[in-house]
Amino acid sequence: MLTNELEVMALNNKLEMATMEVRHTRDLLVLSQNTKNKQICSLEEEVDHLRNQIGSQLLHIDKTQVLVSQVISGNDRLIEATINQNNKLIDDLIERAWFSNSTTTSLTYIKEVLKRGVVEEDEKKIKNCFYTIQDTSPEILPELKEVLKNTLYGVSGNIMFSWLQSILNIAS
Repeated sequence: MLTNELEVMALNNKLEMATMEVRHTRDLLVLSQNTKNKQICSLEEEVDHLRNQIGSQLLHIDKTQVLVSQVISGNDRLIEATINQNNKLIDDLIERAWFSNSTTTSLTYIKEVLKRGVVEEDEKKIKNCFYTIQDTSPEILPELKEVLKNTLYGVSGNIMFSWLQSILNIAS
């Protein structure tokens, strides 16, 4: 046992200081835990928000893809209808040129090349077809020019149009 009052007082002071140290450490741990809990809650809220945003965006992407698909389908139908109309116009030109076998043969060949696509080797024969039409049925050339000018035939129509333009420019 402690006999000296001074030693007792010193020991009591040490016990009080240790108690205070434990209390402060406990308070710091609680404060630290509260801060961590708030950060965790904040991060969880952010993750939930991001999930909701991503889900919303994915929904919009799905709707946009459906809309784009519908637009493409509509455009494809429009292009197909226009090409069919242009084919009918060429068929009408062929019917109107019934009196000239060389004109109908030239127009038929042009129509076939438009369907399959123009290749470089076609230039000479196509130009000969244009010259034949110009010599035998020149009244058909302006309508044929309009059909070929239509870009829905794509590259083939554009190439033939430029060849016809060069022939018409030479003849002028």
